[in-house]
Amino acid sequence: MYCAISGKVPKEPVLSLESRCVYERRLVEEYVRQHGTDPVNGRPLAVEQLVEINVDPESMTLVNAANSATLNSNYSIPSLLSTLQNEWDAVMLENFELRKAVESLKKKLSTTLYERDAAKKVALKAISQKRKLQSEVDRLATEVTLVETTGNNDAPSKKRKMDTEPSHAELAVPDSNFSDELLASSVAYLKETKPLLKQSNISKDSEIVFDKLDKIAINNKSMTFTSLLAENKSKSLALIHDKSISHIKDPKNTTMIDMSEQLATGDDLELVVPTTGEDILVKTTNNRIMVLNTKTKQAQQIELGGSELGKILYLYSHENVKPEYCVWADDKGNIGYVSKDGKTDVRVRQTENSDDMHYDKVDLHKDGILIALARSSCVEIFNLCQPDDPPIKFEIGSELPNDAKAITNVKFCPNGFYFIVELDGDVLYTFDLRKSPPTLSSNPLPISGGCWDFDITGRFLLLNKSLDSNRIEFQFHQYDKTANSWKAVQTREVVLGDNSSFNSAKSMWLLSHEDTSFILLYSDDNLLTFDLK
Repeated sequence: MYCAISGKVPKEPVLSLESRCVYERRLVEEYVRQHGTDPVNGRPLAVEQLVEINVDPESMTLVNAANSATLNSNYSIPSLLSTLQNEWDAVMLENFELRKAVESLKKKLSTTLYERDAAKKVALKAISQKRKLQSEVDRLATEVTLVETTGNNDAPSKKRKMDTEPSHAELAVPDSNFSDELLASSVAYLKETKPLLKQSNISKDSEIVFDKLDKIAINNKSMTFTSLLAENKSKSLALIHDKSISHIKDPKNTTMIDMSEQLATGDDLELVVPTTGEDILVKTTNNRIMVLNTKTKQAQQIELGGSELGKILYLYSHENVKPEYCVWADDKGNIGYVSKDGKTDVRVRQTENSDDMHYDKVDLHKDGILIALARSSCVEIFNLCQPDDPPIKFEIGSELPNDAKAITNVKFCPNGFYFIVELDGDVLYTFDLRKSPPTLSSNPLPISGGCWDFDITGRFLLLNKSLDSNRIEFQFHQYDKTANSWKAVQTREVVLGDNSSFNSAKSMWLLSHEDTSFILLYSDDNLLTFDLK
């Protein structure tokens, strides 16, 4: 038998009933005095519990022979002096403890490595599932971009107290049916136009060719366009010319409509918005709304209910989302839908806005449900299905930098994913609407006071600046997801020619008609067109 601590034949063997192992008495007693446990299994052990093993004289002879200096010369000092034997015992105890520590560390290391490998597998599986879910979310976002459910349809609608005045339109508060119809038509429209988001007549290699449009004498009161994304991926343009309206479907197709006989004395044209059909929405300086038929050239006046209306800033008739209505917004933040026949006026949002809180810029999301109202220091995005919910806000000093002086333009990207805020006419900030809350998705893009617009798919951002009266520079930018920024993919300088001159542009449109695309540039008294080939 051998000692479980030293591995040698013990001179004074004892037995531990806890581990059933044999030990050298002096070694195990020293260990028990220090630790109070059995050296092998670590169970509590007292010296009194050790059982002495009797050895006969013949066995002792063998023990003495096994522990002789000759046999122990490889691992002990060949001396029988008691002091050196004590030192050797201490070495054996320390060696035993170190071996136990090493074995324990080996087990822990093995367990840690196993857990690490398992964690890697779980993480890889989670990343794979996340990518699949993100892909599914992106797919759904293209169909229902930021469209929320309209809440409890069974809840009774509360009528708001409003001042009434004689009008042709019946003033009403939107009920759950109106919200449901608005949401359903929006979802259907998003599904219908989803394939068109991948189609574009424009590429990063498109050639820009100056094509002088016959000069149209215009003033700078209003130039607006409408997107015909669902029908033929086109935009049409309406311009104000004194008391006439120029309707431009493409550079070669312009209709002039005289409105002088249909305007009241002292009234004038202020805002004109073409629709996808034969109508043009008209707003006058006296805050009157009319629907002009471009074929009959006759206009029907629409009077809105309520006496607390501000100056109407925005009119639009969505091609698919409640197309029988036109949505309007005023500088006080009131928002409503009025039917084109003038019989129904649905007040979506009624506000008592103070004089120092007037809005001056409005834009409608492609889904027909989100609408952005902006003033110089703040932008608010409202959900027309849930107008009483708190709006999404972008404020200077919070989401926008402190050193900005004013918000000069806002626009939803045509693909519905991004919202663009122009600051001081000098820089663009892009926010991702698919995140909650919307977050800055790219580095600020300097525009150096130039004009900008998107193509119909939202893939390309076109910037413009006048180099001098005879030269214009265009820059095409494409959004780079990996770099989170708009990347310039093409820069073209266009020379107008000896007989053409152009001051700094005030507005620019990147338009499409059938299978062609073109650029319209507008200054105070001039309009230029450029073909994209």
